[in-house]
Amino acid sequence: MAFIRPLRAWVPKMNMAMEPSSFFGRMKHLYADYVKRGLFEQAPEAAYYVYRQSDENGQHTGLICLTHISEYQNGNVRKHENTIAAKERKQLKMHRERGALIKPVLLTHPDVAEVQAILNKWIKKNDVFFETSFDNGSYQIWAIDNPKTVAKLTELYREKVPYSYIADGHHRASTIEQLYTSMRQLPPEAQSDEYEYMLSVFVPSSELSIYDYNRVVNTLNDMQPIELMARLSRVGVIEPLYDDEHLPSEKHEVGMFLLGRWYAIKWHKHIIKQYKTVAERLDVSILNDVVLGSLLGITDVRNDTRLTYVPGTEGAAGLERRVMAAEGDSVAFKLYPMSIEDLMLVSDQQGVLPPKSTYFLPRIKNGMVVYRYA
Repeated sequence: MAFIRPLRAWVPKMNMAMEPSSFFGRMKHLYADYVKRGLFEQAPEAAYYVYRQSDENGQHTGLICLTHISEYQNGNVRKHENTIAAKERKQLKMHRERGALIKPVLLTHPDVAEVQAILNKWIKKNDVFFETSFDNGSYQIWAIDNPKTVAKLTELYREKVPYSYIADGHHRASTIEQLYTSMRQLPPEAQSDEYEYMLSVFVPSSELSIYDYNRVVNTLNDMQPIELMARLSRVGVIEPLYDDEHLPSEKHEVGMFLLGRWYAIKWHKHIIKQYKTVAERLDVSILNDVVLGSLLGITDVRNDTRLTYVPGTEGAAGLERRVMAAEGDSVAFKLYPMSIEDLMLVSDQQGVLPPKSTYFLPRIKNGMVVYRYA
């Protein structure tokens, strides 16, 4: 079950802030300065918040709330990514210095029709609590402060959402848990139950967009392009593509941009069969193993500087630009987007995805909704 509660959120005073794109773009580093300048105001009472983001990639709606950290500790909030200790230490330091969480953990779950009906009805019948527009996108927030509606949403999440899945924010979630654990070690009079919660936004699976996360490799590992093609043919069938066909059309098909032309690589069946788990059989895992690692010498996909990750929102054109602008031989690989079902299955099996396997929308800006510790 999802144990959630409302909060008295802090939001920016947009009439006092600088141009929105610059304001939110600098939030991560200037949050403390913004607070000193009085650029935030607190909601009059505790509430749940409907969040809606609209841009050229579509419209996404979710519920901002506090989630009890026990949900993360007992596995009801499920993860699919390993965290990095150095990054955790950095985030933990920022949380302590700020005394606040300035960006929610993005969680998803199968749709709950009753929840969506309540959120849509509230949007239609109530005024916006906060809104701003910049970078070709609009961001709106409605405060749900009616006690009966709050109680109903709390009940629905407790009864209808047994598990949720981290889409974005693995390091935020792990450091919030560490912050809670350290607080529990203090004398009772110094402890605060405010540290028992993490700022979250629940976006149901139908409102969540999963894009591919693609790769540009700035090396052919001392091979000529024709040699690379020959060796790739051992792991998949390679076909030239024309016009706008360069988007992979199905799972186990990968687009490749080489020498100014797109190709489709379809893994040989015996290649797929050698992998046993759901996570291992994902295209990103196979690509990392049989192409990036075995052929191109990229074994550390997290840190190798010859490897660049490109969000699927940039399309094929974003990959083409990077390859054409690179010095020396380069190649791009475009993946078919992972399904939400595969993501949930990997998480349910306590599996781990490779770095940069997915790119999710919506992506909430730092400081749009803030939870301050008392």
